[in-house]
Amino acid sequence: KAADRATEVLQSVESRYNAGEHDIKPTNLLYSAVLQSYAKTASQSSAERAERLLRRNKKLFYEEGVEYAKPSVLCYNAVIDAWARSGDQRAAQRGEELLDEMESLSKAGDIDMKPRTRSYNAVIFAWKNSNALNATDRAEAILKRMNDKCKNGDSDCRPDRVTINSIIGVWAKSEQEGAAERAASFLSFMEKMGKLGDPGLKPDKYSYNSVIDAFARSNNSSNAAHRANELYLQMKQLYDAGDNNMKPDIITFTSMENAWSKSKDPLAPQHLTRLRELINKQKVG
Repeated sequence: KAADRATEVLQSVESRYNAGEHDIKPTNLLYSAVLQSYAKTASQSSAERAERLLRRNKKLFYEEGVEYAKPSVLCYNAVIDAWARSGDQRAAQRGEELLDEMESLSKAGDIDMKPRTRSYNAVIFAWKNSNALNATDRAEAILKRMNDKCKNGDSDCRPDRVTINSIIGVWAKSEQEGAAERAASFLSFMEKMGKLGDPGLKPDKYSYNSVIDAFARSNNSSNAAHRANELYLQMKQLYDAGDNNMKPDIITFTSMENAWSKSKDPLAPQHLTRLRELINKQKVG
């Protein structure tokens, strides 16, 4: 495994440095790379492994004064990622606790620990991956923290496309009443920002596919398919106008199929026939 190999390299570097070979030294980049290798493994045990390494380094630095072990924002981000991908029920809450810890360290004067957009995005992603009943509330609370910091002049926490796409994803998975419309409202915000010339918030194919999926999951079968179809037509219009990144794909068509399969519209069978043809073409292609 890559994570095991990364651990071996780290242990070798630490052992050689502690034995007096000071031409080779552990660095934050090395620690963050090892932690990220745990995150990529995407398991509960890997998240716990990442947490143990972070905890060990905090002890080495804060209690024993070992300078090279000082955790960095990159290290914290990697551990949050590890939890977010773990499937563990504790993941999102633990990610938020780590974010709180970074904020506290930064407020206490450790400017190197100041969380940025990437850190907040990692926590929102963790809530998106959770099945928590309060996931939408928690994710939007993190977004509010980002917006509040921006209003106070902290541009390092400015929400970006990844932020809003994750918020849309949280709502797409939600079973709350009005979830699909809430997801659509964030897409509308991105469309508005894109038209105002903000490339960092312009929606992409994932944005549209996620909202289409939200409507496909919606219990409002009378209108959901039509709302999903409107978004599909918007994607197609953008693609036909030259935006190759907006080409509808099998994810688009499959979500549309799910939406129309719930619809009682008399034209639903025609839509389903056409969509299944498009899905088959995608599979063959």
